[in-house]
Formats: sequence, structure tokens, C-alpha cells
Amino acid sequence: MSLAVHPFRTGFLLFLFSLAAFHCAAVPLRGTVTDPSGEALPFVSIYLENSTYGVASNARGQYTMELEPGTHRVVFQMLGYAKQVLEVTIGNTPITRNVVLEPEDVELAGVTVYASGKDPAYGIIEEAMAVRKKYLDQLEGYSRQTYVKATSESEASRNPLIDTATGAPVRERMNFVESYSTVYYSHPDKQREVKTAYRDLSEKSQVVVQVSFNFDDGTPRQTGQMNPYLYYLNASDGNFNFYQNRLDLDALGDLPYLSPIANGAMVAYKYELEETFQENGRTIFKIRVIPRLREGALFEGHIFIEDKTWAISAIDLEVVPGSMRFFRYFRVIQQYEVVQDSLYLPVREEFFYHALDGMKLVISNTIALHSDYEINPDFPKNFFSNELRRVEDDAYDKDSAFWAELRPVTLKVEEQNYVSKQDSIRLHHNSPEYKREQDSLYNHMDWLDILVGGFGRQNSFKGTRWYSEGLLFQARPLMVGGYHQALSGSFSKTWSRAHRLSVRGEVNYGFRNQDVKGFLNLGFQYLPKKFGEIYVEGGDNYTMINSFDALENVLSRSNYINQTSFGVGHKMEFFNGFFADLKMFYEFQRPITGLELAPWSQELFGEANLPEDFDPYRQLLFEARVSYTPGQEYYLEPYRKVNLGSTWPTFKLHYRKGIPTIFGSQVNFDFLELSATQQIELKAFGTTRYNVFAGRFLNDRSVRFIEHKWFRGSDRFLLSQPLLSYQLLGPSINTKQAYLQMHGVHHFNGTILNKVPLINRLRLQLAGGAGMLLIQENGFRHAELFAGIERPIKIRSQLFKLGVYGAISDSNVSTLDTAIKIGFNIYDPFSRTWMW
Repeated sequence: MSLAVHPFRTGFLLFLFSLAAFHCAAVPLRGTVTDPSGEALPFVSIYLENSTYGVASNARGQYTMELEPGTHRVVFQMLGYAKQVLEVTIGNTPITRNVVLEPEDVELAGVTVYASGKDPAYGIIEEAMAVRKKYLDQLEGYSRQTYVKATSESEASRNPLIDTATGAPVRERMNFVESYSTVYYSHPDKQREVKTAYRDLSEKSQVVVQVSFNFDDGTPRQTGQMNPYLYYLNASDGNFNFYQNRLDLDALGDLPYLSPIANGAMVAYKYELEETFQENGRTIFKIRVIPRLREGALFEGHIFIEDKTWAISAIDLEVVPGSMRFFRYFRVIQQYEVVQDSLYLPVREEFFYHALDGMKLVISNTIALHSDYEINPDFPKNFFSNELRRVEDDAYDKDSAFWAELRPVTLKVEEQNYVSKQDSIRLHHNSPEYKREQDSLYNHMDWLDILVGGFGRQNSFKGTRWYSEGLLFQARPLMVGGYHQALSGSFSKTWSRAHRLSVRGEVNYGFRNQDVKGFLNLGFQYLPKKFGEIYVEGGDNYTMINSFDALENVLSRSNYINQTSFGVGHKMEFFNGFFADLKMFYEFQRPITGLELAPWSQELFGEANLPEDFDPYRQLLFEARVSYTPGQEYYLEPYRKVNLGSTWPTFKLHYRKGIPTIFGSQVNFDFLELSATQQIELKAFGTTRYNVFAGRFLNDRSVRFIEHKWFRGSDRFLLSQPLLSYQLLGPSINTKQAYLQMHGVHHFNGTILNKVPLINRLRLQLAGGAGMLLIQENGFRHAELFAGIERPIKIRSQLFKLGVYGAISDSNVSTLDTAIKIGFNIYDPFSRTWMW
């Protein structure tokens, strides 16, 4: 069957009808599970008797279960408590049933001897392993409709504020996201998602998507809006296909997770047959999955296997906590149905998870409902591209009536109140009265604003705004020559979401040398989906010769010159993965030898504070920075493109031309550098990243030392960015001859240490790397190795790695050198990668 010309709209209409039918049938059963003292019981398994359909209570003991009208027997079960069966009759309105579980004495179970000498669960799992690949390969592709609802709430985890009226903990801001999508899949790993309706009422911890064209640290960096406490907002966030040997869930942990029915899984898991029951004429085995290693990338819980077909009927598994980098608890519940012949696919997925934000516990839940599967459709040629997700232009415009009519689940009372409040706020924010009110508040100015808070003017109707920080925040105490006082500000004019003018500038005055410095940058964004921008920049400032020098040298006055410059440039992604930043600029370089320096800089840097002396000169330069990433994946949204990276290397070219004679330019050179960078996922063996640079001056008729290629000097105790610098190179060096620069880092991500008893509880990880530098000048050779132990830590919503490393190096101009270094690494939750 061929897809129609408009598969997104056609499939969506079918989805709406199916969801509307589901919505009419399902009614929520809600409540709280506690012990006899009233203490909430989290993570209780709640399921229909003799059924694979179930949910779990959250960290507050609360549960919600969608049931069809009729009488049901609902089982509440938790280790250490007596199982309780609740019989409920569901009508047309939601009902609440609170449940109290009585403690149960846990006795050691008697040894059951089977004829085979082992639990029959092992035989069932062996059958499931035998057909695993058949079920994995028989699905060539599908399209489906998916509804997703994700929510989170936070409360103080210790000594929470109590509502005096209800006695309940005071809940803080809720986060709420829901969407309708059409998801397309082609075996083995091609996927595409089209969101036709999207509502995002969540706070974001990251800045608006932006691209930096600083090629010195690899591919252009991308940061996106996201809330780290919400999971599975996109189909590409996690593929919980337990027919795979290993599940790549990089949003959860660094290592892939081993499926309980994977080849060789019996080495990592133990199994127990807990129950056998009939469901819709099928015999279902409920098997308990027990990880042998408490710190491994494994699951624990239950897997439901159907007799004779040995297909997965349902999943109720928790992720072993020690394997996760961000969440403290994560549980996935899946329910499968026969979609076509003997093909079982998930129709319902629910995730229960929580994390700590400082002292606050953030409790989150995501439910995904899948319907209208079309199996093995005839996808048009080139249907699957590097576009993983698209949000349609009108997806954000769906009103409350749309969502209320077609939402397939019933919102909790708290969710209803929150959504209603946010809708009212959004309508109010779009009103002329609100805009005039906000303009008035923003435009108000008093002496406290001038000194501390900052001040400005905005006109929401014209789309203009200017702003200046408070004078106290415009102090520049560390500038060359000592203290400078600045006046800085910005201006923006927005015509539409596609056209925006931004201006930023500063003027500062130095009292010691009575010198005036400053800059002005202007940028016009005209093509946001291709990052198209024209920019003009200029100024007169003290600038660094080597802006990437060691920390102990970067502020020394020997690293500074006085530069007057003016430039114009254009940057854009010409086609997917191909960026170019082209710039023409004019500079007047002169030394700072005549300046009176601040006494503190003399005392701090000593002899290194002596400024470089040279003859002033002028130069006209052309610079091109080009980057190409084959196979770059991305999201496409209204007026925005979000690049996600690639499994291929990123290739870069940096060309710099010194143009002689014109405008009195006194330089004449051509510099070319080629480089490549890549991150390689080695599955269970960790992650490898490398950078390789090779460059030279093609023409060096007239090139000043400031324009040489500079290499970062080494910090004494700090492990500097190992993909860009060396740990034992010594002082900064530079060259105008050919060079080859190589860096590599490998993180084992706990692969080795999490298998060592006792040590694995410390969550330590091994890492190592190497670097080499070859310079034609004087036949310079330098090589080094480092290795160490790292420990991931979490501070609120940000992840870090702290490490201690030993480094050793050798070169042809020095003896063997060693050092102990302290390292610091930062995790980017949007790209799901570490800084190095």
C-alpha cells in the first residue's frame, strides 16, 4: 500500500476518531496507597487481576488507572506487604479509592525442586530468546498515531511546607506537555515523527536554540529548550524495544541496557516464574527478572511472556538505579497487542520516574498511547531523511476545546486546574492591555534600577527593546591598566519570527591611563531555519594574543595588545550539515608597552606581566570557517531548526588570508587548517572522541607573530580541555610552519569498575586519553598519555564529572615528565554528550 500525498493529515484524522472512541470508554480510578500509619507507599504495583494491564503508584503513593465501565478486580502488591484485591465498579465519572496495605512478615521461601533442577522461568525465557530475532526482523516498518502526556511536580523532599487546610505537602510549579504525532519507522533504525498538535507548558533550564561558529572546539555548538525532568517527549528519546539485545537509552545512562531476553542475558539476570494466568484466551507467564549485578545497566521487575508464541505480552521493569546519571528512579510499563497476524506491538507505554532538584523531589510521569498501526507500508523514495522530528506550523495553535474533545485520557484535577490557568494566562498575555501593562512595568526606572537592576525601554507593538545593566554590574576591574567603568547596552527590533535585528555595544573608561575603549556588534537574522545572519562588528579594545592560553597566563599583560578593528560577515547553513562563516575585517595592531599597569597584575604575574613590544601595523584579512557534518540529524520546528549531531565525523576548514597593500595593509599570508572531530559510541565499551588538526601557512611573505598558530600552555594542576590542549606541553608555543595536532579521549562509563564488588557502589568510572603534537619547525615532537578515575555528580538539574588523573609526557626538547591533574567535565542534557 502506498502512502497518500498527505499522509500526515490523513493519519491524524484517523487518529482523532480512534482517540475520541478511547476517551469515551476510559474512566479514571484514582487514589493513594499508604501503610496503616498513613505513610505513602511509592512504587506499588497496581494491575487488573489476571491481566497484563497495570500502573504504579508514584513517590507520593498516588495512582491513576484508566478503566472501562464495569466491575473490575484491581490488585495492589508490594514486597513486604500483604497483597490486596479491590473490587470496583466503574461508571461514567472518575472515582477515588484509597488503599491501605498491611505489613506482611517476610519468610524465607522453601526450596522448590523442579524436574529439570531449575525454575521453569528459565525454559520460558530460553524460548523467548529463540524467537527474539524473528519478532525483531519480521517488522519491516510501520506508521502509527501516538498521543503523549508528560507531567512533573516538585515538593520539598525534607521538611516540606504543609497546607494547613488539607495537611498535604505544598506542591510547587507543575510542568505539563502533551502532543499528537504520526510516527514512521523502517527497520532497523530509521524513524520520523510529525507532531500535528503540541502543547508545552513546562519551564526550561536551557537557553533558546542557538549556534556558535567557534570552530576551535569542534562542531558548532547547539543548545535547545528543554525540561530535564520530563522524559519521552519525542519518539526518538527512547526506543524500548526489548527484542533488541541492548537498548540505547542515552537519556538515562551512559551504557546501553541489556534486555532480559537478549543473547547471553542469563549471565546478567536470574528469573522466577511468579504466576500463570489466562487473558483473552491466552496463557500468560509472569516472570520476575532479577539482576545479578546491582550497579549494571540492567532492569529488574517483571516480563510477561505468552505461551506457545513466546512473544512479549507486557513489560513492568525498573531501571537499576546505579546505572542512571540523572534520575533516581525510573520504571517502564508496556502493554502489547496483536496488531497483525502474530505481530505484537506496544499500544500503551507509561513511565514513572523522579529526580532530586537540590532538596526538592521532582515526581514525573509520561504516558504514550499508540493506535492505528499500519504494518510494512510502502514508504515513498527518500521518505526517511535526517529529519527525525517535525512540528507542523499550526501545531502550537490548538485551543482548549481541541484538546478537551480529543484527549484520550482524563486529566487529574491538578492538571486540569494548571492547564486552565495557563490557557487563561496565555490569552491574557496576548491582549493589548497586558502588553501595555508590561511595557509600562519594563519602562519604569528609578535609582535602584540605574545602579543595580538595569533599565531600558520596550514597545511590544513595534517589537523594539533596549536595555542596559545597572552601573554596578558594568564595572571592569580586571582590564589592562586596572579599573574601567563601562556603559553597555543592547537594542533589538523584531519584525517577525523570521526577521530580527540585534545591536550590542559598550564604551568603557580607564581612570589610571585615561583611555576610552569599546565595541559595537550588529546582527540581522533573516533565515532562522538556516541560521542565516549578516553581521557587522568593530571597536577599539585590549585583546588577547592567545585567548586559549593556560589560566595562569591568560590574564598576564604579556598576552595583550591594543586592537582597533572593523569587520563585516555572513554565516549560514547552506544545506544540511554544511555551515560557512565568511568575514572580511580590518585591524590596526599596536603594543601596550606605554600603559601604566595596575600594581596587582605586577604582583600576580611578575615577569610574565611584561607586555610584548612590536612595531604597530595594519592588516586587511579575509577569513572563512567552513564545517560539514555528513548525516547530520535534526528537528524542524516553526521558524527554527535544531541540529542533533551525527555518527559521522565533522570536517572543518579554516582559511585566513592577509591581503597586502589595500588600505595600507602590511601583511601578506595564506593560512589553512583542516580538521576532523568525531564521537564514537562503542556500546558497552564506552565512548571515544577525537580531534585531529593539520595546518600550515601556504604563503608567509609577511606574517606577524600575533597571527601565528598558537598552542595552549599547560595548567599546573588543572586537566584542561583534553580534546583541544595538552597537559604537559609547558609554556605556550607558536609556529608559522606546518603542524599536526591530535587528541583522543575514551570514557569507559563504568564498564569495568561497575563489575568490581564494593567499588561499584562508589559509581566511579575510568577514563584515559592521549595527545600528540608534531611541528616542522626544529623537528618538534611531543606525546602524552593520561588516565584517571571520574565520579559523576549532580547539582540541581546539572550533571558534572570530577576526576583525578595521572599524566605522563615525552618530547625531543625535554625529559620525561609526569603530573597529577584535577579534571572537571560538564554534561549537556540537550545533546546528551559530555564536554569532552
